[in-house]
Amino acid sequence: MLESILADLEKHLEIPAVKGKNESEGYYLLQINESMEVWVKDLNPGIFLQTIIAPIIRTSDQEDFFIYLMKANFLGQGTGGGVLSIDPEEKYIYLSLCLSYEVNYKTFRDKLEDFINYLDFWRKKLKNLEDQNK
Repeated sequence: MLESILADLEKHLEIPAVKGKNESEGYYLLQINESMEVWVKDLNPGIFLQTIIAPIIRTSDQEDFFIYLMKANFLGQGTGGGVLSIDPEEKYIYLSLCLSYEVNYKTFRDKLEDFINYLDFWRKKLKNLEDQNK
């Protein structure tokens, strides 16, 4: 199902968006533009989306920064139903979204568009925070 949705997405965008598949973990890599990559995985039923927003900003108020990110996760209000998280090594901030139900092409495209909009929002927001801490 996911493969046909991704094929339709490439036709709609008129670009080869799928850059490859990690066979061992089942992820497809979507290249949205030069700076945006999204990993997509078929959950059967459902789809999982994940991307790196940015490296973690090192500040003197590291705890306040993490609390700020956690507040964005509250009820999915600042993430469009997604989740902000960090990797175990605390190097990167991720945005993830789980669509835990069967989706068609239109639903996937709309959710992907929202996901990209939240990615863009958080990249700008974190860039502003980083600039303030310089």
